[in-house]
Amino acid sequence: MSSGFVSSSELEEEKKKRQEEWERVRKPDDPAVAPEPEVCHKSLFEQLRDNKEAKQAEIDEAKKFSEFRHYDIFAWCHFPF
Repeated sequence: MSSGFVSSSELEEEKKKRQEEWERVRKPDDPAVAPEPEVCHKSLFEQLRDNKEAKQAEIDEAKKFSEFRHYDIFAWCHFPF
């Protein structure tokens, strides 16, 4: 199991590979240096909170539609409730 830390030599190696790939696929009007990947500066707590809120919003949306479906079933049913 790795510690999760990345050494500076590993970072340099990754940057070199990214630059080589960029040089292989870049167009003449693109910059010579590969763009840096975007880094999320949110804390882990913020990321988890945002994911939880998004998942809860999906659940609420699905629940809202399923409630309408139940109302439709009861509206067309001939049995008194």
